[in-house]
Amino acid sequence: MIRAIRISAVDNTATLFTKVTAKELVSIVLESGEVGAEIEARQDVAVGHKIAVMDIPAGGRVTKYGEIIGFATCTIKKGDHVHIHNVVSAALPRPAL
Repeated sequence: MIRAIRISAVDNTATLFTKVTAKELVSIVLESGEVGAEIEARQDVAVGHKIAVMDIPAGGRVTKYGEIIGFATCTIKKGDHVHIHNVVSAALPRPAL
């Protein structure tokens, strides 16, 4: 079942269509409509929130819609919930890590 969409090929996040629980497999649909990958959720994640589709280093760019939306405040692992607890907005000054 398709559970999340990766808007652009350069995105390192995907947005969930449904709530997922830790250890659940998440199918990621690509911009083309094809399923590009299945990843395991590392935490429970709410519908509409983002999940990392690859590891993002502390200070690394967080991308969605083909744009930088923020910077990781800590290492984010593939399958992690990506939200305000581990990302600072790109509209704010970049954190010193």
